[in-house]
Amino acid sequence: MPLIERDRELSLLDSILLEATQRRGKTVVLSGAVGTGKTLLAREAADRWLQQGALVLSATSSPAEESISLGVVRQLFAGADLAPDQSGAAEKLIEAGIARTEHPPTSTIIQPHAEIAEKLWCILVAASEKAPIILVIDDTRYADPLSLQFLLYFVRRVRLTRIFMVFIESDHVRPPHPLFRAELMQQPELGYLRLPLLSRNGVAALLSQRLGPVAAESIEGACAELAGGNPLLTAALATDHETAGSPGSAEAVEPDQLAGESFGQAVALLLGRLDPEAREAAEALALVGSAASAELLGEVLQIGTPSAERALRSVGVTGLLHKGRFRHPVTRRIVLEQMADEPRAALQLRAARVLYESGAPSENVAEHLLGVRPDVDDGSMLDTWGVTALKEAADHALDSGHPHRAEACLERAHLLSTDKGERAAILASLARLLWKHSPRAAFRRLAPIMSRHHQEGHITSHDFLLVRYLLHRGQLKEARKLLHCLMETADSSPETAEEMCLLRAWLPVAFPGVAEQFSRDLTGSDTAETVSERNVLPMWTTALLGSVLSRTAGDGDIKEAEQALRVYQLNEDTFDPLVSGLTALIYADRAGSVNRWCAALLAEAERMQAPSWRATFLHLRAETALQTGELETATRCAKAALTEMPAKEWGTDIGYPVAALVLAQLAAGRVHEAGEALRLGDLDTSLHNRSCLHYRYARGHYYLATDKPHAALRDFTDAGALMRRWNMDTPGLVSWRSGAAEALTRMGKHARAKGLVDEQLGLLRGDSRSRSYGMALRQLAAVSEPERRPEILRRAAEVLKNCGDRYGLARVLRDLVDAHEVLGESHRARHIARRARRVAEACGAEALVAQLSSCGEELALAEHPAVAEGGGLGGADELSKAEEKVAMLASLGYSNREIGQKLHITISTVEQHLTRVYRKLSINRREDLSPALFQSNAVLL
Repeated sequence: MPLIERDRELSLLDSILLEATQRRGKTVVLSGAVGTGKTLLAREAADRWLQQGALVLSATSSPAEESISLGVVRQLFAGADLAPDQSGAAEKLIEAGIARTEHPPTSTIIQPHAEIAEKLWCILVAASEKAPIILVIDDTRYADPLSLQFLLYFVRRVRLTRIFMVFIESDHVRPPHPLFRAELMQQPELGYLRLPLLSRNGVAALLSQRLGPVAAESIEGACAELAGGNPLLTAALATDHETAGSPGSAEAVEPDQLAGESFGQAVALLLGRLDPEAREAAEALALVGSAASAELLGEVLQIGTPSAERALRSVGVTGLLHKGRFRHPVTRRIVLEQMADEPRAALQLRAARVLYESGAPSENVAEHLLGVRPDVDDGSMLDTWGVTALKEAADHALDSGHPHRAEACLERAHLLSTDKGERAAILASLARLLWKHSPRAAFRRLAPIMSRHHQEGHITSHDFLLVRYLLHRGQLKEARKLLHCLMETADSSPETAEEMCLLRAWLPVAFPGVAEQFSRDLTGSDTAETVSERNVLPMWTTALLGSVLSRTAGDGDIKEAEQALRVYQLNEDTFDPLVSGLTALIYADRAGSVNRWCAALLAEAERMQAPSWRATFLHLRAETALQTGELETATRCAKAALTEMPAKEWGTDIGYPVAALVLAQLAAGRVHEAGEALRLGDLDTSLHNRSCLHYRYARGHYYLATDKPHAALRDFTDAGALMRRWNMDTPGLVSWRSGAAEALTRMGKHARAKGLVDEQLGLLRGDSRSRSYGMALRQLAAVSEPERRPEILRRAAEVLKNCGDRYGLARVLRDLVDAHEVLGESHRARHIARRARRVAEACGAEALVAQLSSCGEELALAEHPAVAEGGGLGGADELSKAEEKVAMLASLGYSNREIGQKLHITISTVEQHLTRVYRKLSINRREDLSPALFQSNAVLL
């Protein structure tokens, strides 16, 4: 490491020799922070003194030699270039001094040692007559006490001799021998030199000497930020830059990219040279971080505020700190990494306790508790205050959108807690948190609660959560056992009465197949004496869903729900109720409202890092997309739901996303893909909950698409039987009667089909504007007389158009094309076919588009038989290319504006072309145009 910005100090040391030759001996203290180059400077000065004929005697103390009597004095004389007789005499005197050493040594020199010190001093004075002598003692912290007494004896006598003494010490290091330093600093002829940290120019100069100007400039800023002008640290960073293999690069380097192994070693070396109190202060500062203050560190280290302030100053003068904090996070990390595990754990525990007692934020306390082993305790009742702090920190982490942090806090709180009830409560909170990521993982965390219940039979509020998770995972046997216990005892305890009330409402709408086995127990009180604020929303949304399923919800109830649900924020307590409320709105044919909320809830679930919640909302969005005929959106969302949360994570709810995906694929005409999707479901595991109805309904439509009407009828009627048995026979759930009627119609059983349709319309008599009503009208037309079909289908089209169901509208229009064709109204059928095709294209119903395209061509040929025979229509050959293009697009149903946009011409030009086309073809209106009239139609299509 080159000497930079040390010319003044070196010049002063050079002057020592001149003063020594003039018998003006004195003592000099060379001071400075650790790593500022004091030893290097002294060595450079010593080399100069030797070159000018001086005699240099040096000694360096170390912890290993601290207990060796006269060890430092022996070093001074052993390396001296004295006459043989002087060296021999000095050795004998030192041995005699060692022999007379007292244990423990006295604080002042005793008479026998004073006599030996005097004789040794006489040897030095005699030798100095030949050449000036300079004694250099590096770091007296670890010098043995007897050597210090001898050195003080020499210090008092240097005046008027040719002997100089230089002591090297570190700034702000607490002296282990305060009496020695106090007397040393009181000497009248004492000289004091202090080496400062390097300036920014000094840092640049040091780096330039090491790396060259270009590389020096690239790391100068990072070095100043990391090292603070400390030469030792700056040189280490230069070494790291060289090691990185880009010493000649001019690109600026960031501090965290520059600091490497050499810098870490330099930091460790620097801290090792501090006294223990300062080193521990640096470690405590690294642990506590931004919350640190001298007062707090004093409590953590149990040394008091004044000592902590002094220790921080010792660290600060090295350049590691700026305004009482580490200059850069890299340095703090290095300090933490170099701490031994056990001391660090003890320090973290003390820091956590002090922070907690001082009222620091719980997240700061938890940061230290997370780093403490569960078996470490300092007798401060960690299982009480520590658990409290961790639970508070978990709540804060959740509110801040850091679920993994919250999970870690709860895990540690569970390990530290010694109270069984508290441990169970923590596990329940942890399970609710884990549910956002993995329902399977959440269920496994509840295993100890289940084990405790088996052993003690004691019912707690956590058992209600366990029941839900058991049912979700398909553990029906265990769930029934626990339900029996809950039904028998829950109402007798105020703690569980409210949870029992909620369970009675929830079970019939979520798992009706299980609820019917407890029908007698579920007829208990449906209201608790008091409802906690946390359960108000679950109670209400569960009741809303139940009323929609049982067809007892009025239009006012639905509108109230649409308004009320908007005010709730997504969190662990509101997720299930919000899903219940949105599901109720979907079953009530309110897809538009749910669409808006799903977008916001999906974004919030993404921010909260909750993939299983996102999967649920994606499934709901797929359901609403099906209701509005957004087939590509429905497919994408259903697939995403099964990606965000794989099939095994869905448990007994797997029927929901699978059914949505199957129906979306079928509507788009992708029958094979729909069959593949069906295999993801498992009807056995979802047999007792509502999702089995969705799955059977979707599979029934798959059977219809694959020409298996008997199998389809079985699935539809099985779903219907369950819905009636479970008192949830509402068409908004699944329209099983419409599906069964379609299957029966294909089987030729029109009377049975009409009976089901009439029954469906009867259920919907009070809701003639619903999507379900429009679907039922479509099936009614299929089993009605041909003359009545157009009128019924037009009513169905109007309902579905107003509901926003584009796919349902396209299917009705397709049926209306067939109805007019049967009646021989091909002109009308062709016009409706164009409209139906546009609607089908807009919603992505590929199979329906293909059918309508084929149908349109057949109708055109039927209306113009001459075209079918190759004769064409008179005048068609006279059309120009531009007129033919316009006529062709008009025949396909495009408006004048659409034609203009497609051909990049004005609307006026389109109108002029059509006028000439009508004249040349001898027709009066655009409805008389047909794609089959034009020879180039294949090219235009």
